[in-house]
Amino acid sequence: MYFWYGNNDGSSRTYGAELGFYELNANQIKNYVVDNDPNIELIKSSLFENIDEAEEEEEIINGKIPSENTIGIYSTEQVSGPFLEKNYGISISSSIDEINSKVISEYPSETFKINDYIDFMSGGGKYWIAWEKGLKWGPIQLKSDLIKKDSFFEIECERFNNSTIMTRLIVEDEEIEEFQEAYMDAEESISGTSFYLVSFCGEEPKITDL
Repeated sequence: MYFWYGNNDGSSRTYGAELGFYELNANQIKNYVVDNDPNIELIKSSLFENIDEAEEEEEIINGKIPSENTIGIYSTEQVSGPFLEKNYGISISSSIDEINSKVISEYPSETFKINDYIDFMSGGGKYWIAWEKGLKWGPIQLKSDLIKKDSFFEIECERFNNSTIMTRLIVEDEEIEEFQEAYMDAEESISGTSFYLVSFCGEEPKITDL
C-alpha cells in the first residue's frame, strides 16, 4: 500500500524545515554572556562571520561560536521533515494514482505525537543557538508492505517555536524507515535560514531572533 501526504489544493510542492540545535559550551558562555545577559550583537557578529574552517574547531573549543556555515557540523541535534499542516491531506491507497485524502484536522489528536524541543533543550545547558532552514519538495509518497488499508498509524513530530515538522511514520508500532527517504531530495527554499538564541536563565525560556 502507498502512504501519501501533500497539499489538497493541488500544489506540486510540500514545504518543511530542518531544525538544528547547538548548545553553548562553558567557554562560549563566558565570552558572550555577562551576569546572565547575552551580548546579542557579539553573538550575531560571530555567527555571521566568515572564518577559515581549518582554524574554527580550535577557536570553538576556546570559546568562539561557530559560523552559520559550519554550525550544523557541530550541532547537538538536527532533524528535518515536512510541516504538519492541518489543511493538508493523508491518503493510504493501493495505487498512487487513486489518492483519496483525508485532511489532517479530521484525524484524532493522538495520531500525531508532538515532541517540543524546548523540553529537550531545558534538560541541557542554559544557552542554545537554534535554527530553522526552509525546505521544499514534492508530495511525500512511499510504498511499504507494512502499510495496510486499515492500519493504525502514528506520526511523530518535532516542534520548535511556531514550527511543527513530521519526522517519523509508525504503523502498528513499526517504524516505516522509507518515510525519511521520501523527502531526502529536499532543497533549500526561498525562506532561507533563521537563527535564534534560546536562554533558560529565567522562569520561562526566552527565544531571541538573531
